[in-house]
Amino acid sequence: MQAVGYARDQLVATGSPSPGVSLTGTTNTSAGIVFDARGNMWVSDLSGHLYRYDAASLTSSGTPTPAVTIDARAVVISTTRTSLSWPTGIAFDSGGNLWVANRDSTLVRFASGQLVSTSSPTPAATIATGSLRSGLKGLAFDASGALRVGADYDNAATSELRRFTSPGALSESVTPTASVIVTSQGPVDAMFMAFSLAPANLPINTL
Repeated sequence: MQAVGYARDQLVATGSPSPGVSLTGTTNTSAGIVFDARGNMWVSDLSGHLYRYDAASLTSSGTPTPAVTIDARAVVISTTRTSLSWPTGIAFDSGGNLWVANRDSTLVRFASGQLVSTSSPTPAATIATGSLRSGLKGLAFDASGALRVGADYDNAATSELRRFTSPGALSESVTPTASVIVTSQGPVDAMFMAFSLAPANLPINTL
């Protein structure tokens, strides 16, 4: 992982500002990055892990040690999809619950109380449905509380951004309330489409 942080006043005009903070991690396969309400940074990693870095460890450049590590490979998410082995997009809802997208079209939700220590907790909710195509990458909640999900159809030339207005009630038969299709000459990275929605912070993750 390599992540850089910019102060708000560095982002008001076009230019090439120097990062105020530059962080490195123990892995180079990070996929998603998000901050919780306490300012802690959460990172999803394609090796099958979720990491939490406490806010106090993010104030200066270096290689911080994760305060919490969730081994997603050991998380049992359903009888047919037994492992959260490829976590990609991550996002917090207004209740402090952590949502995680698995590359295979599975969404899971962890309650805030499950995230306080290193473990492999059972998700509070699991959505594994064919209406969410494979290639899930990005998650974000907008100001209304609706969940946006980005997928790139396994690196095909078509990507999709879907909106779910009542994410707390998602089920196996979930149907999106809106859908945007993006077609290009090559793969579109839907992860960054999703994270570009009204960010509270501006982390930049370079793989």
